[in-house]
Amino acid sequence: MKKIRLTRWFGLLVVIFFLANAPLFLGTQGDPTFTATGSMGTGRANGHTATLLPSGKVLIAGGQSPSSSPLACAELYDPATGTFSQTGSMGACRTGHGATLLPNGKVLITGGNDSAQTLSSAELYDPETGTFSPTGNMLSPLIYHTATLLPNGKVLIAGGTPAPYVDLTTGAELYNPATGAFTWTGRLMIPRQQHISTLLSNGKVLLVGGGNWTGERILTSAELYDPTTESFTVTGSMAIGRYAHTATLLTSGKVLVAGGYNGGILCDVELFNPTTGTFLASGSLETGRAVHTATLLPNGTVLIAGGWNNDYLGNAEVYDPTAGVFAATASMGGPRGSHTATLLTDGKVLIAGGSGDPDSGTSAELYWDPTNMPNHIDVLIDVKPGETPNSINPRSKGKIPVAIIAAFGYSVNDIDPTMVRFGKTGSETYASHWSLADCNGDGQLDLLLHFPTEKTGILCGDTIVFLTGKTRSGVDIKGEDDIRTVGCK
Repeated sequence: MKKIRLTRWFGLLVVIFFLANAPLFLGTQGDPTFTATGSMGTGRANGHTATLLPSGKVLIAGGQSPSSSPLACAELYDPATGTFSQTGSMGACRTGHGATLLPNGKVLITGGNDSAQTLSSAELYDPETGTFSPTGNMLSPLIYHTATLLPNGKVLIAGGTPAPYVDLTTGAELYNPATGAFTWTGRLMIPRQQHISTLLSNGKVLLVGGGNWTGERILTSAELYDPTTESFTVTGSMAIGRYAHTATLLTSGKVLVAGGYNGGILCDVELFNPTTGTFLASGSLETGRAVHTATLLPNGTVLIAGGWNNDYLGNAEVYDPTAGVFAATASMGGPRGSHTATLLTDGKVLIAGGSGDPDSGTSAELYWDPTNMPNHIDVLIDVKPGETPNSINPRSKGKIPVAIIAAFGYSVNDIDPTMVRFGKTGSETYASHWSLADCNGDGQLDLLLHFPTEKTGILCGDTIVFLTGKTRSGVDIKGEDDIRTVGCK
């Protein structure tokens, strides 16, 4: 491993000092608020998806109209203008489908229901062209499944049902963006639908709760998928079974499971600890709720918004993982449930669509908490870890390994690998795949990413490269390293 320049260590000390004295350096302070933003062109009462694109815009796709008709249309929210605009339509009407941002910037749409049948078809949205195009079909038609991007760039399709109120499948599939094909992977231990899948910091996927139509109708169980072995294993169970709940990865690596339904609306909250594989009670919601949203905020707290409790809710609350308590925050402009909530690149949260009052399906609003928002975090990076000097052939068609080194002041587990870019200016290309590995022999796991050389924009004679990205809570990260270009004669 090469020497790391003193300026980088100085940058880290600045970050540490900033974090310790955050209130002195934050922008304008004030109370959290919800404010109305532009309205969608099409009402979406439930079953739609919202995906943050690399451009910072948000793709809203499909769902059910207020009259319960599945939709094929899609639209884009632009935070710069606060407006929605129409984009290309999907090839099929879909509700209850999956939407997953791929490392290449495209969005994979899977399954769902078109009112006549459950779909096995899948398609890709290309932000460059604003169009959807078919890709390979799933091996089974599915609705109410989960679609989780894995560290290797593939997508895990798990659980779900081929049709409402029929036997569920234990089959799981992997989508490979390189081939556009789905293949079988390990089988679930317990069939489940309307569960939540969460990618853990260790690269495994937690499947928690949900329901099925045989045996235990509402599930307390959870299981883990290991991409290395392509297998599922049972882990600890929740104290209370639930569906229509949320499961949010915290900066600590634990998972907050909140609310849901089990014969009644739940206010119970549990924390999953990946180290012990167990769930523990962790306080209660201020208001019991189901079909709500939970969003990790840049300061490490979690926004719980809306939902249902004998009627649609307009209130919201915030979970503080340090204190382990919930506290009321600002209320939305109106009641809504089955909406979407998307953390934007500026730290605001876009709430879109859902059911509630007559305008909920088309309306949208922004949540903003001006406290505890650092401008960015400087991270240590090592291009081609273990090599000195860092020689790069700009004409190569291979990949460049880049490690984000674990260091005091930030956690690599909190960095969202799907949002990391690298190259001549730090904005050129996303990683094709990534993993956790000890790249400098200090006993700590680092985040190792691989970037296609020909897309980095590196030219002969360049001596420095940059990396940019975001934490899972939306804070910008920046890093840089020296290089030497070769093979240029």
